[in-house]
Amino acid sequence: MTPDAPKVRSRVDVAFEQGDAGPCAAARAALIVGRRLASQLGVTVRVIRLTGRDAEGVAHALESLLGADPPAACVIGHSVLGAEIAARLAVRLGVACIAGVSDAEAGAEGPTYWRTVGGGRRRERVQPLTPWAVGLVLPGAGDGDGGAEAAGGALEVHTLLRAEGSGRCVVEGLSENPGEPDLARAPIVVAVGRGVGGTEGLAPVEALVRALPGAALAGSRVACDRGWLPHARQVGVTGATVSPRLYLALGISGAPQHVAGMSDSQWVVSVDPDPRAPFTRAADLVIRDDLHAFVPALLDALDSTEPHVD
Repeated sequence: MTPDAPKVRSRVDVAFEQGDAGPCAAARAALIVGRRLASQLGVTVRVIRLTGRDAEGVAHALESLLGADPPAACVIGHSVLGAEIAARLAVRLGVACIAGVSDAEAGAEGPTYWRTVGGGRRRERVQPLTPWAVGLVLPGAGDGDGGAEAAGGALEVHTLLRAEGSGRCVVEGLSENPGEPDLARAPIVVAVGRGVGGTEGLAPVEALVRALPGAALAGSRVACDRGWLPHARQVGVTGATVSPRLYLALGISGAPQHVAGMSDSQWVVSVDPDPRAPFTRAADLVIRDDLHAFVPALLDALDSTEPHVD
C-alpha cells in the first residue's frame, strides 16, 4: 500500500531545557542551529522550552505536539536529559535520531546534518531516510559562524512544556497574543531591560508602543527571565533576531548577547542614564535620561505630533 503523502512541513522545532538560570550552552547551540536551518528552508521557528526532569512525560507531550503536525526538523540541546527525551521521542514517532550534531543545513532532499566523529577529528554529513529527524545539538555548535543572526527575522512561536509528575506534562503558551504586532516584522521595536524595574513600569511603555504605528514591544533576557515580559518577546542570542527601521532601547545596558539580536536595525536609540552602558557603542543616538522620565515626555510630544518612520 502506498503511504499517504506527508504533510507540508513549514516549521523547525527547537526544544531545550529551561532552568532557573535560563538556557544552557547546549540550548543556545540548538537555538543557533535551528534558526539557521529555518532561515535556509524559508520556514518558521517554534521554540519549545522544557521544564521538569520527567523525560517520559516530556517525550509523551512532544509526541502529541509533533505527531499531529510534524516539523521539517526538530533539534534538541544535547544534555543528559535532552538525549533521553530525543531517543524516546524518535522511537515513539518512528523517525531518525542523530546525535553529536554540530550543524544542519537545507539539502536537495530536505534537512541534512553534520556530526562530529572520531573524537572531534572529523565531521560527517548525515542525510536521514525518515521524513524528518530529531537532531541532538552539541554545546558550542554554530559558534563563530554568525549563527545567532542567521534567522533573518523568521517568525517564532514559543511553547512551554511543563512537567507535572510522572508521565504528565502541560502545554502552555502555544502562540503569542494574535493581537500583538509581529516582532520580527515590526518597523519599530521598543525594547525594555533591567531599567524598567518591573511590570509596574511597563504601563507607560505599552502606551508608547500603542502610540507608534506598527510598533512592537520587546525585552532583554533579564526582563523576560524575571517574568516582566513573555519569552516570546525576548531579543538576543537566545531570543528573536529583529531588524526594524527604529530600535528604541529603554533601560537596556547592551550586553553583546542582546546586541546580536538587533544589530541589523536601521536606527538605534538608547535611553539609559549610565554613561558606561555598552549600548553607547551600538546606538546611533544616546539619550542620558531615566526611561521613567523620558517615556512620559515623549508621549506628551506625540500628542501633538504624528509619528512617522521613513
